[in-house]
Amino acid sequence: MGHFRHRVAWALPALALAAAGMLWVGPRFVDWTPYKPDVEALIERQLGVGVTLRGGLQIDILPQPRITLAGVTVDGPGPHGAIRWMRGRLDPRALLTGRLIPRDLTLVEPDLTLPVRHGAAEGYDGETAVTIEDGTLALEGGPDWLPARLTEIDGRLTLGGGMTRIFAFDGEARLSGEPVGLSLEGRMGGELRLALAHGPSTADLTLEGAPDGEGGWRGRATLALKRADLLSALRVGAVARLLGQGPATLDARIRLDAGARLTVAIDALESARLSGSGSADLIPGAPPTLTLALALDRIRWEERTSSMKRLFDDLAQALGRFSETAIKLALRAKTIVTPAGTLREAALQARAFGGEAVIKRIEAMLPGETAITAGGLLSNAGAGLRFKGRTGLRAGDLRRGMTVLYPDLAAMLRAIPAERLRAAKASADLLVEPARLEITRLTGSIDGTVFAGTVSLNPAAGMDIALRADRVNLDRYRSDATPGHPATTVPLAALLRAGPSTRLSVYLERAILRGIPIGGLTIDMIRGDGPTVLLRMQAGDLGGASGSAELTVSTGGESSGKIDLTVPAPDRLLGALGLPARQAARFAALGGTTVRVDLSGSPRAGIEYALEALGIGGGLRLKGTAVPGLAASLTISDGALNLPSLTLFDLAGTCRRVGDGWTCDGLRAAAPGLRLEGRGEFSSRQRGRRLTLTLERARADFGRFASWAGLPLISEGEVSGSGVFRGDGPDALAALNALAGRVTLNGTVTLALRPGDGDGDRIGNLDRLRAKLADGFGSGVPLTGTADIEPESLSVFLTLDGRGVAARATAALNRATGLMEARLEAVEDGASAPAAVVTAEGAFGTPRVRLNGPWISGG
Repeated sequence: MGHFRHRVAWALPALALAAAGMLWVGPRFVDWTPYKPDVEALIERQLGVGVTLRGGLQIDILPQPRITLAGVTVDGPGPHGAIRWMRGRLDPRALLTGRLIPRDLTLVEPDLTLPVRHGAAEGYDGETAVTIEDGTLALEGGPDWLPARLTEIDGRLTLGGGMTRIFAFDGEARLSGEPVGLSLEGRMGGELRLALAHGPSTADLTLEGAPDGEGGWRGRATLALKRADLLSALRVGAVARLLGQGPATLDARIRLDAGARLTVAIDALESARLSGSGSADLIPGAPPTLTLALALDRIRWEERTSSMKRLFDDLAQALGRFSETAIKLALRAKTIVTPAGTLREAALQARAFGGEAVIKRIEAMLPGETAITAGGLLSNAGAGLRFKGRTGLRAGDLRRGMTVLYPDLAAMLRAIPAERLRAAKASADLLVEPARLEITRLTGSIDGTVFAGTVSLNPAAGMDIALRADRVNLDRYRSDATPGHPATTVPLAALLRAGPSTRLSVYLERAILRGIPIGGLTIDMIRGDGPTVLLRMQAGDLGGASGSAELTVSTGGESSGKIDLTVPAPDRLLGALGLPARQAARFAALGGTTVRVDLSGSPRAGIEYALEALGIGGGLRLKGTAVPGLAASLTISDGALNLPSLTLFDLAGTCRRVGDGWTCDGLRAAAPGLRLEGRGEFSSRQRGRRLTLTLERARADFGRFASWAGLPLISEGEVSGSGVFRGDGPDALAALNALAGRVTLNGTVTLALRPGDGDGDRIGNLDRLRAKLADGFGSGVPLTGTADIEPESLSVFLTLDGRGVAARATAALNRATGLMEARLEAVEDGASAPAAVVTAEGAFGTPRVRLNGPWISGG
């Protein structure tokens, strides 16, 4: 018995091993061909397609139940094609009851076509052929937004696996060269779940839903992108550019009703550029209608012009691609962040169909309480977008709004005083095409100036601007109008590089330029096809005068020009220029005057000028050179002024800009009996300007001044002088009018009594006075003294040291009234009382003269 038990102990394991070996090896020797019809029927029943097994059939029990089929042909009106071979895992429990139920299948070298039906869209009939061949899934005939190919498909298809799951596929593929993880699961009741993943959490899309029991379908979509530009792989680069670079997420609810109406509710949209929510509603029909509404919390746009141009190109393509779809768009954005500032409460309402979009309204609030609006027709002009409509603007601070719309203007705006370009409003008709901009019926106001005009810009033909305004103070827009602000100059030659041609025409009913009121001012600037800029100006009323100016500037900066003025009353014009009335009145004697200025040269080498003013009572002539710019200079090489009351000649000097001031050297002027030489300096101070004139040398014929004053004295000899004058004022002209200083005088002169007409000598003892003056001052005697010159007066004190006698003279002249007071006393040596006194009171040149003293009375 013991020996028997020992044999059984060995036999049972051996039998088990033999049975296992039979299960492992045995099925390989079984001919399964008779079971092919059963397997074909099983696959047809479970997958719903006709299958023919033309190759071998193999079933393995161990190490796990498997089925291998070769030469599989798929037939039917739906999916059809062939599979070289496929292998699947069998359900062990089903095998115990004699059933073959595969749980997953691996397809090797499939060549299948799977027609998939979609809703029809523009340019797409609704049917896509899905072909799997050599590990590649190709979509043919599909809409443009579908990827063309899924390649290198690899994964596992599982059938069943739960109470409700029908099938599941988990694998990977390559989409336009990018690796994509693919997961698809189908459940009872039509519920479907699709998941796509790109890289390690780089991009994830989940789509799940199920029939709603009303003939429709409801679901939810969630998209998470680590880099939104990955959407370019799906040929939706425009969407990627709209979302911006960086991460993006989308959470939406989807409903497709029995009538094929698709509704998408976007609960949350987040990307580097956009944030908000919205909805989309697509209604099929002829034509289909798409209603899109977006409520965005923010739009961030950090790129410059090139990115904006690409966005407009995308919009132009969209108008063409969806031309057969009626689109309604409503967009609102609380903030739009740009590199230069933030726009608020932006809104867009539009309708599009047939390649055109009717913009009902565009509006946005810019910084500075600047509101912009627009509306019109947007269409695809072939080479780009075309917009025709009307636009408007209203601003409390236009400067801040302009820097947001046009950041490149910031530098120019800094050159304009801060209080300018503030309150403004405007409206205009607008036409924008890829190669043209037209602004017509432009009306508005800025800083209180009412204007109207037109603007035309064409890269091929150039720019044409015409503006008209009622009144404007141009000085308020000059950067140098306020002390401490550097002057801003814009060379006309820079306009030569602005395009093929430019024309600017401005008419101002009333204007103020450098303090001068001007009526009917016309400014025309023309740059034609040639390399020159032509500037014309014409004024109907310039301080009672009228005139025109013309300047031509070439590419190299060479220029030529002329200025013509007709001046009926020179004193009125000079008064308008700011010259005080008493000084301007001196030029009234010129009468009707014509002024001509000729210019030629270049800003770098200098512009030569020749000025000539000819009037009935005299004239003015100046010649020299002017160099504009930061190193500006002005040279007078020769000049003359001829008035009945004033004659100057040999005028010359050179002034150069130093910092924000001027320095003048070699100043000289001459008049009959007088020659002046000196230098000057014009500088800025905390509250204005200062002018300093240094009289280095003055030589005067003393007798001429006595004669001009109307005194009964004859004097000969030359007097020299030197001194310093200073004047302060808010501007250069005011500083000139405020000049004051003292001149120190010295020289050698003679003094004699003017001869009378015979009667005068018999009144009093003038012969004795004449003899005394001849004895004491008849030959050269020393003269010393001072002359104090103030804005309103001239005071002189002189001393003559004669032979045995001395003379002291004082004189005061009111420059405003022309009245004078003068007194000359002759005192003999050792005497305390004057021997002779000459006084003069009244108008300069014709005073009342009185003679007193012992030399006259005979005492």
